Amino acid sequence: MSAILKEIPDDERLEYLKGAWHECYLQEKEANKNRILVEREIFNLLPIEPEGSYKFDEVTIVTGFNRAWDQEKLFELQAEIKPEFFPFHAELKESRKDSKIIEDRFPDLWEKIKPALTTKPKKPSFSFKEKT
Repeated sequence: MSAILKEIPDDERLEYLKGAWHECYLQEKEANKNRILVEREIFNLLPIEPEGSYKFDEVTIVTGFNRAWDQEKLFELQAEIKPEFFPFHAELKESRKDSKIIEDRFPDLWEKIKPALTTKPKKPSFSFKEKT
């Protein structure tokens, strides 16, 4: 165990761990703020284009854009463009609310759908709400 997680009685351990977690959280928050300020300074000093990958010594900076397409407009355009020249593909996305209903109410249907599903555990998420 790391030094921060010292041996303490079980009845006090959760309170201790909550405090230790909060201290780590505050340090991480401050470090993140400082890292962002340093990144901004580096970015402003270097000749970087809006889109690309740039390596300066051990530092790599990747710039680019999040791209969002108007789905209705693309469906309209799809009819006018030969399939081999249309650079978009349909993707089926789950509505967890709807699939949960099928899972709970229609188990036979769920058993047909379930083989197409792969699940991986998420990393636990922690948050802390400051007392005001």
